[in-house]
Amino acid sequence: MENGRCAYRGPDGTKCVVGCMISDEAAHKVAVQNFHSTGVNIASTWNILRGELALEGMSDSAAQNFYHDMQQAHDQNMDTVTLKKALAFVVANHGLDGKSIDTITHWS
Repeated sequence: MENGRCAYRGPDGTKCVVGCMISDEAAHKVAVQNFHSTGVNIASTWNILRGELALEGMSDSAAQNFYHDMQQAHDQNMDTVTLKKALAFVVANHGLDGKSIDTITHWS
């Protein structure tokens, strides 16, 4: 979060749940596009992120909803245990395979 809004990238190389799934180039494009914006979300940045976040067999609107739900789960659950549970719920709720949850919630 940066000034109360998602920046996909944070200090010291930190990344939000969606930020860890996009390239640095895409994150930079989003930051430039939204420099004066009061908030960044999947819907407002989908034109940039679609190529990296499109999910096979899922419509654009369904994919946007999935990533929005992932962002919400991340923003509301900051410790590892509850975050993993929240993300697993989102993944299952969208009918996806939850095998990658351990990968995106691995912090060193």
